[in-house]
Formats: sequence, structure tokens, C-alpha cells
Amino acid sequence: MSGSPYSSSAGHVATPFGEIALWRLLLPPTLSRARQRQHVRAEAQELLMRHYPVASWQHAHWPPNVPTPLSEPQRLQSEPALWLSWSYLQPAAPQALALLAIAPFPVGIDLSAGHLLDLEGWDAVLQLYGGIAAPPDPLDCARLWTRIEAAEKCVRTGLREWSVEVQAQRSRCELVELPLASTDLAAALAWLPPRPRPAD
Repeated sequence: MSGSPYSSSAGHVATPFGEIALWRLLLPPTLSRARQRQHVRAEAQELLMRHYPVASWQHAHWPPNVPTPLSEPQRLQSEPALWLSWSYLQPAAPQALALLAIAPFPVGIDLSAGHLLDLEGWDAVLQLYGGIAAPPDPLDCARLWTRIEAAEKCVRTGLREWSVEVQAQRSRCELVELPLASTDLAAALAWLPPRPRPAD
């Protein structure tokens, strides 16, 4: 376990390519969105250093647009590599919570809540980014949204407006919904097969 009072193991998801480790991070509730991002990044670095070999975390694939905590000369070029993804709720959400996924292959995770948007708002974002109309239940809207976001994080493109090509890329990912205790929260996990090793 991490030494932080805010982190705890949430278990593992078995795949044909190995296990995805999941971590549940309880965020200090008073943090701003920017401070939450810094907190999750620091927790991720601590978990890597505590639970994985140096040869893995020094070659970790951090989420896009996240500065690596290691300078390039320190990074090892040999496998095994690790892939990280995380998601956390808006500061206005009642649950100050983040989820972190670590795997030896591309992975994406997303966390959302039905109350974050009204039905009109959900319909707008789901039409724009998912090419689908919003269902009448806000929680179902949040579930659909997490699948979109988790897939985009897995393919490491950033959020894109829906198109046939975008959907085809997302469809390469395996997707599962993650069970959560709250009746308002939704989470999804996506992964891709490991990338082939480069020839010597």
C-alpha cells in the first residue's frame, strides 16, 4: 500500500494480456481542479516507485500532456513498460475521488457522475463526441461518457468529436464498466493489446 492516507488498492482486472492494477485515490476535498491534478500525479508516481521495478516505472507511459517526473536521460529504453491512466471528479462533485489504472499495455480509465450535467447538457456532449442521443437517465449518460473518454485515453489521442474514423479507432479497445458504491457514479476501463516489441 502507498504511504499516503488518501490512496488504497481497488483491485485488479484480468485480461488475456495480463492484469490491470486499479487504485482508488481519496482526494482532499478542498483542492482546486489544478491541485487535484497535481495530487493525483504525485500519488501515481509514489505508487509506481513502491509497487513496480525500477526498469518498469523508469519507462512508464504517462498520460498525454502530463510531464514525466523523470528526465529523458534517466528513462530506460528497455521493456517492460507500464501505461498509466487516471480520472478524477470535478471539485464541485460531492465525492472527492480519483481512479488510477496501471498496466503493461495501453490502458484508459474514466470516472464521471450523472449529476454533472442536466439532460440537455448530456445530450449535447454525447451527440458531439459520441454520435448518440442521451438516454433519459443521467447515470446512463455518465456511463456512456466514461466509455468514450476511457477509449480516447487508451488510444492516447485526446478527446475528439465523433466521426466514423474516430469510432473505428475507439472500437479497437476492449471496454468494461467498473462497479462503484455510489448510485450516481460511473466508471469505465479500456485497454489494447500490448504493442509488438521492436526487432533487434
